[in-house]
Amino acid sequence: QTCTMSPTPGSKSRTSACDKLAQSQIFEMQKSSYLFTEATSLVLFIISCILSWQLAYDVYGIIITIILFVCIFHIIWFILLVFLVPKLTKPPHSNWYSPIHKVPTFITKTIETKDGCNLKYYISESIENQEKIKNKQLICLAPPLGQSGHLTYDPLITHLGTDNYIYITWDYRGFFGSDNINKYTIEPNNKLKTAQSKTNIPMIRDISIFQFASDINEILIAENIEHIDHMIGHSLGVSVTLEFVVSYPSKIDNMILLNGSHGTVFNTAFQPVLRIPFIGDLVAEFVAFMLDNPYLMEHIRYYFLQPSIKLFFRIYVKIFGSPLLQGMMGENYLFDFFTQYLNGICDCNESLYHWFRVFQELHSHSVYHLLNKIDHPTLIISGLWDLLLPCLMSFEMARKLPNSRHCCDIYSSHATILENPEPCVYEIVSFIKSMEDRKQKIA
Repeated sequence: QTCTMSPTPGSKSRTSACDKLAQSQIFEMQKSSYLFTEATSLVLFIISCILSWQLAYDVYGIIITIILFVCIFHIIWFILLVFLVPKLTKPPHSNWYSPIHKVPTFITKTIETKDGCNLKYYISESIENQEKIKNKQLICLAPPLGQSGHLTYDPLITHLGTDNYIYITWDYRGFFGSDNINKYTIEPNNKLKTAQSKTNIPMIRDISIFQFASDINEILIAENIEHIDHMIGHSLGVSVTLEFVVSYPSKIDNMILLNGSHGTVFNTAFQPVLRIPFIGDLVAEFVAFMLDNPYLMEHIRYYFLQPSIKLFFRIYVKIFGSPLLQGMMGENYLFDFFTQYLNGICDCNESLYHWFRVFQELHSHSVYHLLNKIDHPTLIISGLWDLLLPCLMSFEMARKLPNSRHCCDIYSSHATILENPEPCVYEIVSFIKSMEDRKQKIA
């Protein structure tokens, strides 16, 4: 059969019909395993409910029987997941990660957006000399909530190096070096003014996922960057990456989504296997209540968060710490990561307020209805023990995205690239190399 070129409008890269056919077969096999797992789990759950009703003759018996069969259901679901769902590929040999490159010194820059917000961003190399960088790939790193700079992606950067890649990342507005939009107001003529203006009309929606995606677009324009070769997002960065690709589809070639969600995050928060009725509403009401009661938020921050979080993460690091990264970045690298990840929420109410506000925006944001229209090649990686953004969301994204591949890591939680870096980085690098090989074949 003759293969013909099948161009995608507005995209820099073009994929042949044969490539698409081969990919679709792989993706269909993976999606079949997802559907089989979910269908089997649903049938088991229904059988559990029926049996619990038939075997129990009183209220207490019904409750105990339902709990018993739900536990069995979760165990069977877990076994099916472990055996059927594609997992991260192990590196071919123990020295695969070598040589280990140094993390580059990023150049810090600042721009002012159209609405007057000052954004701080970081780039690993100046791109003014186009002749010098014409053969390099541009990787955009969308940070997670509470992260400044590239720390989350250091395991990948130290492997890829800077000979063939340029990295760019930024601070979200309201965090770290970027302005908090709260200090601006809007006058009736829609011109943005400072808070010292005579007319003070506070902004109602002071932060949003759409703004985050729009911000990186303005940074790209400021740097005269026409498109991104690879965009990688972790946690909040996944939502930003998805918003960017639906808003500016011609500016991105492919996506790598780590431990993220397609939207409405409260509906699955702390529900790793299935959605439990009313849990999402309770989480949403709790966040709204905390924002409406800053006095109570201060007490929770001081009397609960400060002592409990430090103890929790000490235990967490012992369980999920990677020996490889402990040797590269120090024994406390994971603790240091989460200390920065929390962005000082234990130290000041302003940071805690921003956290809760972004959580609300993550819940209000969704691109689920648009996923089937995104044909960009996509690699999705999730952690089985992730309670914040459960792997359930990644399964749903993989099922809807027509050109995606999903790997669920059974040894990590919310930070797979830091908790189990060897297979995670190997999977990402293999995906990046395959995209580069495809471009070369087409060229």
